Amino acid sequence: MDNLRTPAPSGPAVQLLVAPGVTVIGTASESNHDYVRSLGAVPVSYGDGVEERIRDLDPRGVDAVYDAAGHGFPAVAVRLTGDPGRVVTIAGFEDASLGVRISTGSRTPTAEPLGSVLDRVAAGTFRSRIDSSFPFCDLAAAHTRGERGRLRGKILVYV
Repeated sequence: MDNLRTPAPSGPAVQLLVAPGVTVIGTASESNHDYVRSLGAVPVSYGDGVEERIRDLDPRGVDAVYDAAGHGFPAVAVRLTGDPGRVVTIAGFEDASLGVRISTGSRTPTAEPLGSVLDRVAAGTFRSRIDSSFPFCDLAAAHTRGERGRLRGKILVYV
């Protein structure tokens, strides 16, 4: 499998990767495998043995990893890619010592990269699922929901 990637299944990220033909492996619980497949990814159960299950799909390893879950997965990702420079995490901040890239989303967004996404939204071929929503006054509850993990979509905070 060429261009193999392994994110935890963040719906928008998976959709952006599979659109140009990248093979995506999404780690998820067995109960979420159908959801991962619906996004266009190959599901693999996370937890003990995840590295072996991914290697079973392609013994050569993976080209790059986008980690949205943390919980020690960046260390597995480094072993799978063979290069910490091929791993980006938005959740494994404690894993910076491994040499993986930490993305905090702190860049000022521009409209240019969103053009193709907006075209897909307008065409109805890009979807983003809402896991839960909270009024701004319940921001702490939204944060707690995110920390619990096992999200199936995004957390929406509204004013």
